[in-house]
Amino acid sequence: MKIKNNKNKTNYLNFRAGGVPKKIMIPAGKTADISALSNLAQVLNLGDFERGFFEVVEEVEEVELVEESKKTSQKKKATKKKTEDTLDKVEKEVKNYTDNKKDKK
Repeated sequence: MKIKNNKNKTNYLNFRAGGVPKKIMIPAGKTADISALSNLAQVLNLGDFERGFFEVVEEVEEVELVEESKKTSQKKKATKKKTEDTLDKVEKEVKNYTDNKKDKK
């Protein structure tokens, strides 16, 4: 997990890893990648996050965003085709019905 120190001074992040308390110093304005920290529930000084001294930095992968937009466009195309198919079906049924009415008279 990546943690950024927003404070203008060095700040310590206290957390538990495997039941053992750990203390890591993060310089002012720097980001630390802490592999032993996997969840914010492990953090002992959670108040520093609430006060804005620390923040969790998340990396956004562009690859995932592109894949999601492709999936969305595919879903839109499928939905559009489905509505067109049902519209065509209804139009054909109406045409058949009106043609049959004319033939009976």
